[in-house]
Amino acid sequence: EPMMGRDEIEDAVATIFGTNSFDYVNYELLGDSQPYRLRFNCKKGPISKVGVGVRFDTEEVVSVLLNVGWGVHKLQGSSWDLTGKIGISPAANLTYSYVTTRGMTLNFLTGIRHTDRNTFGLGANRFRINFTDLRQEVSASNIKWSKFFLKAGIRNDYFNIGSLMSEQVMPDYDSRYLKNDFVSAFVDARNYSLDDGYVPTEGHSVNLSYQWVFGSFPHRFDSFHAIQFDAMKVLGNEDIAFIPSVNVRCLLGDDIPLPFTNTIGGTMAGRYFDQQVPFIGINYSAAMDRVMGVFRMDARKELFENNYLTLIGNYVAAANKPSDFVEWGPAVSDALGIGAAYTYNTIVGPISFYLHWSSMSNRLGAFFSLGFDF
Repeated sequence: EPMMGRDEIEDAVATIFGTNSFDYVNYELLGDSQPYRLRFNCKKGPISKVGVGVRFDTEEVVSVLLNVGWGVHKLQGSSWDLTGKIGISPAANLTYSYVTTRGMTLNFLTGIRHTDRNTFGLGANRFRINFTDLRQEVSASNIKWSKFFLKAGIRNDYFNIGSLMSEQVMPDYDSRYLKNDFVSAFVDARNYSLDDGYVPTEGHSVNLSYQWVFGSFPHRFDSFHAIQFDAMKVLGNEDIAFIPSVNVRCLLGDDIPLPFTNTIGGTMAGRYFDQQVPFIGINYSAAMDRVMGVFRMDARKELFENNYLTLIGNYVAAANKPSDFVEWGPAVSDALGIGAAYTYNTIVGPISFYLHWSSMSNRLGAFFSLGFDF
């Protein structure tokens, strides 16, 4: 007879809890001898939700998040979710989802995001960028494949870049793309077992994504591909933990519009651009060449309950084509960043203070935040 081990049982628990329909999920084995009976204990949560969040940091000052969800925790059927962000970089998303009897979810999203405060870097040149992104997306998610959950769909983005306050722009950048519509197909694969999104003590995360940007109007361009892989693993425990991570993104094509360029900076993934990779030592964001790898190591110590000190080192290397990495010559640009973070984990979100330095900025920087990321 087939046997179920601890890994298979905990994977089933994670799958059930991942439906977001239950407040908690655990299991117990019943019986005095083999074969035991397996029973899952689930406490059903509220079907709908209303939420408010507040965040303060030294980049965007104060931001407020508002969320209303109707039927979002049902196991099957329709749901609506409306999320709005109020602040220097406002945003809003409305999503309709339908969960099928097999667990797959169909999603229809429309949203808008605006930023006019982002300091952006292209090589040694820095400038402010003002842009609005209008998005429509149709996707299927919660598709189980091996140990991964898949999401696939079609996305339309209209980017209106209102200003580039700069002395110069990339030599190969076509200014017609400041206002343009882009259509893409995408697929994401995700395996996630971290026990906490901010101060994890065990687990791992593995993500692989592919995007094919194949259409645009009114200004046409050659299609291109974006491939991204990131992974992290927690080694240790709550007292002392080492967390290595890697993030690689490759753009294949000759004509890459600015909104899709490789970007690093800050402490929050996807803050100003979907593809933005956190990088200690650079506040806001900076553009990199088309093939990029970010390698990072965190060493964290719990000083006392819910108080942590983390030493962070990260390194980025980038080039215009994969072969340049193999040769590792003058075509490869790189940067080193180091920092220390003190974090107090509270019920309303982490309070964090960072001191950092990078070879790109060549100066000491600081960052403070209070609240969950959004």
